Amino acid sequence: MQQAPNFENYQIMKKKILHDLNTGVWPLFSLKTKIWLQNWVRRLQFFIATTTKKSDPKNISLETKNYMRANVCKIILVVYTVDKILCNYSSNSRENTNDIHYVRSKTGIILNRKNSLNATSLALSITVKLLKKYKCDPIKYITVSTRNKYNTVGILTIKDQVIQELFKVVIEPAIDVKSDSNSYGFRKGRTCHQALALLQQNLRLCLEHKAILKYDINNFSSHIKHDWIIKHFPMPRGFKNILKSWLEGNVTSLNDKILTKRKRYLPYENIIGPLIENFALNGLEKAAFSNFEKQILINFPPKKKKVEMDDKILIRYNHSFVVVTNIPKFAHLIRNDVSNFLKIRYSKIDFHECSTINFVSTRKEKIHTYPKLEFLGFTFMFVPNLKISRVISKIRRRLDGNQLLTYPSKVNVLTVKKKLGDIINKSYNSPAIELVSRINPIITGWVNYFGLSYSTNILKEIDNHVHRRCWNWAIKKHNNKLGKKKLAKLYFMMIKVNKRSKLNSFNKKFWRFSGKIVTKKGLYVKFLKLASLHLKCIPIHKIRLLNNTKLISYFINRNLYLDHFSTTQTIRKRKRIQ
Repeated sequence: MQQAPNFENYQIMKKKILHDLNTGVWPLFSLKTKIWLQNWVRRLQFFIATTTKKSDPKNISLETKNYMRANVCKIILVVYTVDKILCNYSSNSRENTNDIHYVRSKTGIILNRKNSLNATSLALSITVKLLKKYKCDPIKYITVSTRNKYNTVGILTIKDQVIQELFKVVIEPAIDVKSDSNSYGFRKGRTCHQALALLQQNLRLCLEHKAILKYDINNFSSHIKHDWIIKHFPMPRGFKNILKSWLEGNVTSLNDKILTKRKRYLPYENIIGPLIENFALNGLEKAAFSNFEKQILINFPPKKKKVEMDDKILIRYNHSFVVVTNIPKFAHLIRNDVSNFLKIRYSKIDFHECSTINFVSTRKEKIHTYPKLEFLGFTFMFVPNLKISRVISKIRRRLDGNQLLTYPSKVNVLTVKKKLGDIINKSYNSPAIELVSRINPIITGWVNYFGLSYSTNILKEIDNHVHRRCWNWAIKKHNNKLGKKKLAKLYFMMIKVNKRSKLNSFNKKFWRFSGKIVTKKGLYVKFLKLASLHLKCIPIHKIRLLNNTKLISYFINRNLYLDHFSTTQTIRKRKRIQ
């Protein structure tokens, strides 16, 4: 058994934190107490994760639930959760007294160095008596337009956010240890790129016919069976009333009028909502291949059994998952097992997308349309007998002329172009430096996610699109009164970028849109970022997690995931002048 957090240091820090709270001073303005508290929470999560790993694989023991119950109501953990939600200050901005963080609540909490009385009263109010009689406040819904569609977004009160984060800190390590190895949605240390890398690794070696089953569940959180969650969810003992209030509560509109009572619905905007969804789908990886493995043992000889058992895989990100197999004739068994697994946990199953795709390795006839798979914004297309250039053949491994192309989907490319065009069209009256400051974060965010594998040509298309729209912006701003040379001097500048090769070094010149402003220190120039020069377009399979790290949880060995994150950042960095 691993040692629990130290009790002597806990008593000393508890007295110090209580003294600060009673005097009206927020205790985590000092960095020493904050660092100690972060380390104490990590030890607590490590202790919960190790105890649940040694217990039964299906159920969590009562000892761990009692240990969770003992630590939930501690004042140190309450202060940690309040600080995490309310004051997200960095160590540099902590010295500035003018920084204010506004948060939605009934009373309107404001937290900074000068005024911290409201935060202290909130931390002292959360006790065992309050949690036993706790009922969730009504959720306020707002309509938001995304991709020409109107979606509802829920807003929680500060009190509900703190209580949900408090229980999440304790319950998350227990669920993460027993979750599936190939699930990547809303888990610490895991990202979308790792799920895409694992899928690409399995599709690259298309030596035989591969059948792919893609599932995307619509209205996933609205059809969860509440009785099953209340019975099986690892809530600390004595606090099931809180879980019931999260599942069934009131909903309000913008005018604060109660519209309906929530039934069979778990709001996706909750802090603990994705954690409940991951818990409900844990075990799907084993259940999907139960009858599939039996048929392999009956129909195949002993030499091929191991090969066919290892080739199958299920990759899941939240409520969308993909199944890859080498035997298409047994695909109907996987569908039946998946539907039987979901019927136990959900009252109604609405598949937004449920399709089967057959990847074929050899084709004699020339075909203009090849099978495609879209997953998490990327398209996977298998092209047999592909002729690629010498530069790409050195970087990427070739498999007898067959190649798997991965690139961002057309829908995402068109949405980014439309978004950037709308920003430029709405900012004719604003100066150039404001336009650059609006466009740059959109380009960086898009490239950080989609700038992988065969996406160099797409990034160049986006650069050309932005360059043309900015040139038209400059012409329309001055009503065609200035010539081309004067516009180029005002808004476009030449930059030299040095690139070194093995033989020689040469300079490349780039015309780049820029904004200028005169300050006390002098002239300040801000350049538009180029998507093609922001990051290296490396293959996705270099970002994948190793088998050793997949089986170990983030809460047990945190350093493995941090090392993997640092290596991926160094690989993707590019020596550039921005």
